Amino acid sequence: MGVVVLVLVGAGIVALASGGDDDGGQATGGKGTGSTATTGGQTTETTRRDTPATTAGRPGGPCKAADMTTRVSGSTIRGSSQVVIVALDNTGGRQCTVTGAPSLAFFGLDGRALTVTATEGGGAIRPELTAKEVSIEPGGQASFMMSWSPIGSGCLDVRSFQVTLPGDSKASKVDSSVTVCNRTVNYSPIQAGVITP
Repeated sequence: MGVVVLVLVGAGIVALASGGDDDGGQATGGKGTGSTATTGGQTTETTRRDTPATTAGRPGGPCKAADMTTRVSGSTIRGSSQVVIVALDNTGGRQCTVTGAPSLAFFGLDGRALTVTATEGGGAIRPELTAKEVSIEPGGQASFMMSWSPIGSGCLDVRSFQVTLPGDSKASKVDSSVTVCNRTVNYSPIQAGVITP
């Protein structure tokens, strides 16, 4: 299970008590061995589990940000974790495919990037949510799960997050207002349909 050090673009969805300190930074996702980005004098290394970004040769090709509308579709508390489902609605005019996990970035007040460690799997993420090729028809949906602790140390007041699909370079923004503590977020690969929290 790879660890992605993302300058958070945290995720959030159901307003929780806001709190904590904001920290500057920039999130970058990656596939395979990883990548390095420098923002505002800080260097962030991103490492993820090696999963194929997309599958070539499928009708319509890889899903892009322009094809999808990204939104929070559900949220719940499981144990001591906040669990959020992020839905991807195919509002484009073509069928497309996606495989693997998205890249995430989280932002605080005034759009400032937040520094968070994002890990694929673990936490409250259900273990059966593994990487697979997902084909999304026009009007169809896919989704992924995120989880974090709403209590603890190093809490961040998240106001929005960005989702970048595997193999794409453009991100979709989702407004939110949540508190992410311990500077840690867990997330799943993208699944077919809208999964339950």
